[in-house]
Parts: sequence; C-alpha cells; structure tokens
Amino acid sequence: MTDIAQPATKPYNFLAREEEQRLISTWRLGLIAFYGSLLALLIAFAAMSPAPREPQADLASDDFVTHYVSNPPAP
Repeated sequence: MTDIAQPATKPYNFLAREEEQRLISTWRLGLIAFYGSLLALLIAFAAMSPAPREPQADLASDDFVTHYVSNPPAP
C-alpha cells in the first residue's frame, strides 16, 4: 500500500493530561461566565434606558431635517 492509504498513526502525547483538561475547562467556564454576565448587563442596561425624546426624522414623509454644523445660511 501507499502512504496515502495507510491509516494515520499519531502518538497520543499531544493530548492534554487530566489536570490540564480540568484547568482548561475551568478557564473556559470562567470566561463564559464573565463575558456572559457582561452581555446580560449590557442587554439589561439597553432595555432599561429611556428612548430618545427628540422626534426622529421620518424619511417616508415630507419632513426633512437639516443640520448645520457651522453658522446657518443668511436669509
């Protein structure tokens, strides 16, 4: 047989030991808990914050809002 048809035989020394697997799973759970709580706080803050009080421009209507960054044009 050729080398392509041979099943791959790799040594198992690249696998993590039990202590390393426990450490990895602990870090993974800690990261998920940390970033999950940040995401939950962000969602809760967004839900509790008030909506803007200013009227928004409706592009479907004839209401056009113009914004002047500098001085408005002279009449």
